[in-house]
Amino acid sequence: RSMTKNYAKRAIEERSADQASIVVVAENLGRAVERGAPFAAEMAALKRLGAQNERLATLEAQAAKGVLSQAAVVDGFKAVKPAIVAALTPKPAPADAPAAESYWQRAAQGLASFVRIRKVGDKPAAEADLTPIETALARNDTDGALAAWTQLPDAGKAVSQDWAAAARQRAEAQRAARGLVADSIALLNKAK
Repeated sequence: RSMTKNYAKRAIEERSADQASIVVVAENLGRAVERGAPFAAEMAALKRLGAQNERLATLEAQAAKGVLSQAAVVDGFKAVKPAIVAALTPKPAPADAPAAESYWQRAAQGLASFVRIRKVGDKPAAEADLTPIETALARNDTDGALAAWTQLPDAGKAVSQDWAAAARQRAEAQRAARGLVADSIALLNKAK
């Protein structure tokens, strides 16, 4: 009997040690996701330790190369912002100038096609549409930035699809990594 108790006790201790190791490796994986670094070694270690979690499948595709860091998501948005603004800026209609116009009228029409007069501090409508995305990115809220991105007109979304796909990949990996850590901790607490 005492031998059976010893085996049972040892099995429980080994499971607890494995579960504690899973928590540590899951934390390391989460940090790798935050840095934008590959996390294939952490994924392999989790599998070796017997981690069973549906979140691992979400992370599997990005493990070898990692996902973009938050700084890279922000930089990517800054790079695509001019294209979004251009896509959202209304194009002036070509004006057919009657021959009887004076030189000054034609000059004023020409200037009006590329000069806009606004109040100080006013943003063009296209840039104002991007403010919620920029605000969310400044708060490191990739999900919030993506939610704001979905509110853009189709022309703005069309020129920024690649950025949105990369940002979405990061957001999904962050959620999966955080959930993996939380689930691992919950299992560790349950094992005791």
